[in-house]
Amino acid sequence: MPAGRREAPLPTSLDQASSFDMRASAPRTSPPSLFSESIADLPRLLYLGDIPVLESFGGMGVLFRLLSSYPTDRLYVLESNLVPRPNARELPGVPYSRFRIGPQRVLFSRLSHHASPVVFGALRARFSRLPEPVRSFRPSAVLTIGHYCSWAAADEVARRLDVPLHIIVHDHGRLQPWVPPGKRSPTAEEFGRVYRRAASRLCVSPYMADFYQGMYGVAGDTLYPGRAQSTPVFDTPTAPADRLLTLAYAGSLNGFYLGALVDLSDALSSVNGQLLIYSPHADRFRATELGSRRNVRLMGNLPGDQLVEALRETSDALFVPTMLDEDDPIALQVNFPSKLTEYTAAGLPLLFYGDPRTAAVRWAQDRDGVAEVAFAGGVDDLKGSLHRLQDPAHRRHLAEQAIKVGRECFGYESVFGQFCRILVHPDEARR
Repeated sequence: MPAGRREAPLPTSLDQASSFDMRASAPRTSPPSLFSESIADLPRLLYLGDIPVLESFGGMGVLFRLLSSYPTDRLYVLESNLVPRPNARELPGVPYSRFRIGPQRVLFSRLSHHASPVVFGALRARFSRLPEPVRSFRPSAVLTIGHYCSWAAADEVARRLDVPLHIIVHDHGRLQPWVPPGKRSPTAEEFGRVYRRAASRLCVSPYMADFYQGMYGVAGDTLYPGRAQSTPVFDTPTAPADRLLTLAYAGSLNGFYLGALVDLSDALSSVNGQLLIYSPHADRFRATELGSRRNVRLMGNLPGDQLVEALRETSDALFVPTMLDEDDPIALQVNFPSKLTEYTAAGLPLLFYGDPRTAAVRWAQDRDGVAEVAFAGGVDDLKGSLHRLQDPAHRRHLAEQAIKVGRECFGYESVFGQFCRILVHPDEARR
């Protein structure tokens, strides 16, 4: 815990008053000149949600990158303590506060379908009184993320202040608690009411926007995860290297990712190729069969800006595994891998491997020539893709397309510019 920061004990009941601690970091640079003409129109934005805004991984990193150029005097971050907070950098110059939700264990148990309405009611009651940080900041818009439950608090604050609510949906799986078979989800019903009321609905993929429109009857905007302003972006493909065909993967070693990497290792053996893995999960790597394979190497974990350069220097192509989770098949049909923000900045060809129903594979197939695509279920498709990737001219063509599409979908200026336009004119920015 950082020096000078005090963490109070958790409350013993949901209706116990929360306490807030407010802190601010050192000043940072002003937003880029590209947006200087519209900065004056941006609202005083309150972020209120369960996902911390930190220079970290997953949704935390997505939020950090999205808000990194927002004017510091018009942004306030109010987070719950529901998600463990890694030791990572906050937005410089932006005030942060935290509030407590408790008891938490029941929200992640098989009783969550009973507990979630209680949690929503308690959050609405607590925030109907507008805590001091909110009153002092005087937001003119509220931003939240559709994970877990604090979007209900954000909706309550927006309604009390009569200001627009903007909701980001980045990970469908974190929205739904466990629900018994045949039962309706109270979380989905409550979220649907909030989603329909929101001034803007920012979905991580067009497939999510379409799915939610079918479920809730209102259109959403597609806002892909964006690159950081500091991400190095290469506008030309790499030159062919004098080495064995080398593919790289950056990310988690959980569940289906591990199986996909084993498949790739098997397929690479057919072309005498090698696999490099950039991941923080060294212990997990050594405990699996990957750790003993001669054509697989663990390269460690790198921050995004260093990762892009390392991928470009060490690899010939990048691996994007995307499988369906049988326990939550909807999630991977609509969610989108944020690793593509860095992958497409490296100037390398992409190899997608997964179920054709997943959002990532659909995205690649909808953009002809942007990547090699192999379908999961064996290594034959992977072997075919790897044989094609041995051709330097083919790799160069794929890389050129990935550079172009990456700039359009994930470029810093593109994503932050769209976000600003939606905040200022939410009714004019439908996909």
